[in-house]
Amino acid sequence: MGQTQSGLVATKGTPRFSRMQASGGTPTGSAVENALSFFNYWDDSRKIILLVTDGEAQDMEYLRYVLQVAARNNVEVFGVGIDCGAIEEVSEQIKDCKVIKHIRELPAAMFAMLRKALVR
Repeated sequence: MGQTQSGLVATKGTPRFSRMQASGGTPTGSAVENALSFFNYWDDSRKIILLVTDGEAQDMEYLRYVLQVAARNNVEVFGVGIDCGAIEEVSEQIKDCKVIKHIRELPAAMFAMLRKALVR
């Protein structure tokens, strides 16, 4: 085990999502942590995570911590909540967020958000 650039612990030889388990909640913090770990291998000047969720984060405190790590590492996080306002609980820590009512709205919402992020 070693510490990544983001300050999170990385394990070699472990499948990326092996620590995530279905338990009736949404492990949003763990999901963002996994997304951040991909950036350890890239030196791109711009790093963006589009967080899409349909539930309340079961690990809200950890999610807030991981979003702080993302900000310190210049990773921009955008969020879309599907039929839930949970994403708005962390709106102050992410670049932009939107709540949609139905999954059919997701492609348009994602495209609009990414266009807004990329054309600045």
